[in-house]
Amino acid sequence: MREMQGQNSLRTAIDWKALGRNLAIYAGFGVFLAILNPFGSVTGVPFPTAALYWIAMIVWGGLAGEMLGWVIERQSPSLPAWAFVFILSIGMTVVILPAVASAEALMGRPIPPDRWLLMTFFVWILAVSGSALRMLIIHAFVRKPDAQPEGSAVPGLSTAFIDRLPIRLRSAEIYAVESEDHYLRVHTSAGQELILMRLADAVRELQGLEGLQTHRSWWVAKQGLADIVKGDGKLVLKLKSGAEAPVSRTYLKTVKDAGWL
Repeated sequence: MREMQGQNSLRTAIDWKALGRNLAIYAGFGVFLAILNPFGSVTGVPFPTAALYWIAMIVWGGLAGEMLGWVIERQSPSLPAWAFVFILSIGMTVVILPAVASAEALMGRPIPPDRWLLMTFFVWILAVSGSALRMLIIHAFVRKPDAQPEGSAVPGLSTAFIDRLPIRLRSAEIYAVESEDHYLRVHTSAGQELILMRLADAVRELQGLEGLQTHRSWWVAKQGLADIVKGDGKLVLKLKSGAEAPVSRTYLKTVKDAGWL
């Protein structure tokens, strides 16, 4: 159980290096918006003030997007991309709008009551752009899969899934896949690797391999199962690698019906 707890803490840890990189990109985007002056937001405002205004708004919105996106992905890892962007943009709008109102008031131009609806719409448009930018950043900085060597295909796995793995894992047995924020941790007989992929997409590509989803963040291959541990009202599947995959109440019946218990 200690190992499982350690892995859970790893999943909940924030990648501060990636966060810092993303916020730097958001700051650059803020400078671009200060030059672009969308919606006439900084017309007549000195450029240094305009730049500070937009950098503050975009960095604040970006930070909110990082945190909200992390929560959404943890709670609903199988959301389609359009739904993820929509929900994230709504959350970002709720967070950013008070900051915009405060900044406008500090600059001596409080938002009139009859313009709040229009301002909310403008903020939402920017939140949608920020959500899309966040997804582009994630894809831009992920490592591309290496070329696949001949004869390395693993029986039962689709070529698409194999192509995502590094060469050293392509002939290994797949034990499980575990969702970690934007990534999946692939547990194999030859070690582990993080790949950029959603759990729902991985489950579809792993249909040729006998296995089950046991938790919203876990899919386990039958060939990777070593033992079943029961205790404290919890059920845990111990993998051959020593890692432990939890079984949630939602998937307990599925595991029982498959004859794993």
